[in-house]
Amino acid sequence: MARVTGGVQWVLPDKNGNLRKRPFMYTTVATADWMRALAEDGARFVDVEALSPFEPDAVAIAQAWIDAGYGDELLSDWIR
Repeated sequence: MARVTGGVQWVLPDKNGNLRKRPFMYTTVATADWMRALAEDGARFVDVEALSPFEPDAVAIAQAWIDAGYGDELLSDWIR
C-alpha cells in the first residue's frame, strides 16, 4: 500500500461500527470525489464496480467494504 502525497486515507469500521484508525488504502482526492458523487446518488458498495469501470481504486475500496460485510450498505452512510 503506497501512500499518496496529498491523498485520502480509507478505513473500515471495527466490530462495534467505529471507524478504525489504521487505513487499508490511500487514494487520490479525485477517487474520493468520485466515491462522494456515487454516495450522493444513493449507490451501495455492491454497485460501485458497475458504476466505476475506469476507476480501479474505487472498485478496490468497495471490494474491501464488501469483504468486511458492508456490501449492501449505502455509501452515504459511511462516505461524506
